Amino acid sequence: MSRRDFLRKYFVKFAVALTLVGIIVYTVYHAIGSSSGSLMTTPARSVTDSQILGGEAYLFRSEEVLQAAGQGIVNNLVESGSKVGRGTEVSEIWSGAAGTDVVAVQREVDRLNRAIAVLENSLVTVGEPISNALLYKNEANACFMELKRAVETGNFDNVTALEDEMLAYLCRYATLEGSEKTVLSMLEGLRAKKSALLVGNRTGVVNDLASGYFYDRSYVDGGESIFTEDALASLTPQSLDGLREQYHSRGNVENSSGKMVYAYDWYIATELSEAESYMTVGGSYRVVFPENGDLALTLVCEKLVSADGRTVAVLRANENLASFSYLREQRVEVEVGQCKGYYVPEQAMVNLSGIDGVYIFENNTVYFRRVDILYRGDGYCIVAEQGERGDDYLALNDIIITAGEDLYDGRVYK
Repeated sequence: MSRRDFLRKYFVKFAVALTLVGIIVYTVYHAIGSSSGSLMTTPARSVTDSQILGGEAYLFRSEEVLQAAGQGIVNNLVESGSKVGRGTEVSEIWSGAAGTDVVAVQREVDRLNRAIAVLENSLVTVGEPISNALLYKNEANACFMELKRAVETGNFDNVTALEDEMLAYLCRYATLEGSEKTVLSMLEGLRAKKSALLVGNRTGVVNDLASGYFYDRSYVDGGESIFTEDALASLTPQSLDGLREQYHSRGNVENSSGKMVYAYDWYIATELSEAESYMTVGGSYRVVFPENGDLALTLVCEKLVSADGRTVAVLRANENLASFSYLREQRVEVEVGQCKGYYVPEQAMVNLSGIDGVYIFENNTVYFRRVDILYRGDGYCIVAEQGERGDDYLALNDIIITAGEDLYDGRVYK
């Protein structure tokens, strides 16, 4: 085919295509371009969203610090977080050995106890199928991903527990792939090393009050005598401020071998704006704990205390979770309901003469549309659907202007 034949055959198609492109460019330029700048838009869409109130929460529990008599090496006899009965010896203090560097030996005993606990948790049952090896490998990978996320977000409180859990799964995997005798021989060696360090005079520490849960001294944070049941009973926004300041200025707890927690129930107190508008005493609410791997628990609202425009909510949990990190201070997100309406980015919201609304773009023209705000989230609002409110309210699929210059009702883009 010659060049002349080619042009004769496809000229009309080329001309039509170029004309269409020109029309599109012309329309877009005159609709949202112009010398006054461009517009950024998004359609009004209907969503159902959770209503979340967030705040810093403080933990209240029925707990008592177990004081150790004098200086010495603390060795726990029961696993931290386990339930023990009244009269149980939970730890022992070794003191009086000549020339002992208490700090260095304690550090080594703690290291050995941690390694022993990991290996004890690594033991597999007799006759366990080899096919479980893949399961343990997957669990170890899951722990690794959670560890990675914790480090990336700066949440280091659960790192040690996650490391130990991952190591236990890896040991189980290795055991099923090889021989259990390796773990048993390592355990025997570590226990012998620890026994050689525990010399001198021995004093037992007994839980002599009531049955409860034992936690080693690494869990003793000084808040046990601050965030008490008496303080919770008379809590106000102002007294919570005082407890927080007292906690932040606390000193180290001396001569502690651990603590006992005596009840299943535990409480969090958190200041929540607008809590009285969304929450009721006795109601159950889903509470997410971001610093506990976004764990969600259902808690009951025990009371709402308001003063000077501030509200503190006290919520109760009635279960003791081994996997939960009982941080004295941690952020919470309380789901207080569901909200259905139009999603509006916060940057699109405007207020004209005290009326909330948005600008929309229709037929090359900017119009102001009123909105009734149902809920303000993080960077967005949920507004009521138009229904029978009238044409001056935002409607479904209206093109909301999220960014633009010199916007006003009735402005025409030519």
